[in-house]
Amino acid sequence: MYYLCYMWYDLCKVLTKRNIMKKTVLLFSFLFFVSAIFAQSILFYDHDGNMIDNGSTIELLDEPTVGEILFEMNIQNSSDGEMNIYCKKIHVSVMDETMNVFCWGMCFGPDTYVSPSPLTIAAGETTADGIFSGHYMPGGVEGPTTVQYVFFDEANPNDSSYVTVRYVGGFTGLNNFENQVSEIYPNPATDYSTIDFNLNYNTSASIILTDLTGSRVKEISLEGNRGSAIIDVNDLYSGVYFYTIITDGQALKTGKLVVK
Repeated sequence: MYYLCYMWYDLCKVLTKRNIMKKTVLLFSFLFFVSAIFAQSILFYDHDGNMIDNGSTIELLDEPTVGEILFEMNIQNSSDGEMNIYCKKIHVSVMDETMNVFCWGMCFGPDTYVSPSPLTIAAGETTADGIFSGHYMPGGVEGPTTVQYVFFDEANPNDSSYVTVRYVGGFTGLNNFENQVSEIYPNPATDYSTIDFNLNYNTSASIILTDLTGSRVKEISLEGNRGSAIIDVNDLYSGVYFYTIITDGQALKTGKLVVK
């Protein structure tokens, strides 16, 4: 009797171990399957080779009287196989009486939201400059229009990446306007933040960055009357900072910047 009980005990242990191993194999198989489905193989780069993070928001500022505000970036297939990639635009918010189009290999009309056919990108290949572009025609209308561009694989639509572009028609002329600056972006920041500016001629301007104690940690001179100022935060500790735009000795704008 004792011998039978001992054998039954050993059998239960073997069956239990096999059951645990089976569940473990199934779990790892499931995780591998999920990771394969949601793998991110589509990467973005600007024309200088700097990576644009998936999910980034980019703000472009110009006068509403310009013909168009242009956004371009390059798309990379980082997988080990060929991909057929579609481009889709999503209107997040659009100003009335404005128009926007996109190009993906060829350019499409304003009523096209998904490229009719994909572009084939070889493994590890990055598209050339101008293959993708977004075009916003403000038509004299002041205010922001936000468009999201999504790129996805024909064989696995879950393998996708996107970027959001905020086109801002911010000024009505070149010679008769008050000094203007954009909000700082991205915010929070991990590496760099940017402020777009459009200033009157002969205006002296700078950005002053201070910590919570009021100590000045950075000062950046704004070159020219129009452009973008890039703030390098790699050398700053994580935390909250305050920035002030100084024009001709006066504070034009003050805001908060979070550094991660």
